[in-house]
Amino acid sequence: MQSFSTWEWWQGYNLRTFLYPLWLSLPGHVLKAVGMDTNFLVVNSIYFMHCIIWVVGDYYCYLFVRQLLGKREAIATIAYSLTSEYVNDYVLRTSANSVEGNLMFVAFYYFLNIRPKMFDKNLSLLTLAITLSFTIRSSSIVGYIPLALIAIFQDPRFLWPIIVAGLTITIPVVMVNLLSDAHFYGYFTVPQYNFVYVNVVMGISKFFGEMPWYFYIEHLYNEFCEIESYGLPVFFLLSTR
Repeated sequence: MQSFSTWEWWQGYNLRTFLYPLWLSLPGHVLKAVGMDTNFLVVNSIYFMHCIIWVVGDYYCYLFVRQLLGKREAIATIAYSLTSEYVNDYVLRTSANSVEGNLMFVAFYYFLNIRPKMFDKNLSLLTLAITLSFTIRSSSIVGYIPLALIAIFQDPRFLWPIIVAGLTITIPVVMVNLLSDAHFYGYFTVPQYNFVYVNVVMGISKFFGEMPWYFYIEHLYNEFCEIESYGLPVFFLLSTR
């Protein structure tokens, strides 16, 4: 069997970490051990592992919206998500973007419940979710820095608990991830640093194309608001009591 790696995995770039592929490959090792590693089972086992992350994301999306707006609104949100053309076209795919999006709901839910005390359970789980998102997709950290600043601004007592959570959770997880990447790449490298260097310093991101700042405003409906036809009766039922 031959494997093919895209340029993000090539030496000199090394933008990707092995954490997410390792997760996807877990059933494959079992299938190989029992002699059942057919193309059909291996491919579908990968989708199965990805769907576990998707289910976790939907579960925390439900909890997040329920706490903010209520149970009925949370059910409507999940119904929209499951019937969204955008979700079914993109989030279903086995990509780091999808993992980042699902972990976002985990982080947002725990952010609603953090307390300004050392080793707060919700703060620890929030930190873990953000760390996993950062290790899998480096750019995801950008959106969470303002959350930390907002929490500290609203209550300065959050400063030290956040620092301690970073020291006790983020650093160990990142170090284990770096050791894992060094093992599988065959040499030490820091994908998170490489991501910034390649895209910002080398400017390779410009080859992906550019869009005006108002692109998502102009195409908001087409990009995010279309639902599949089978979603219409679901919303009709939700709109009646």
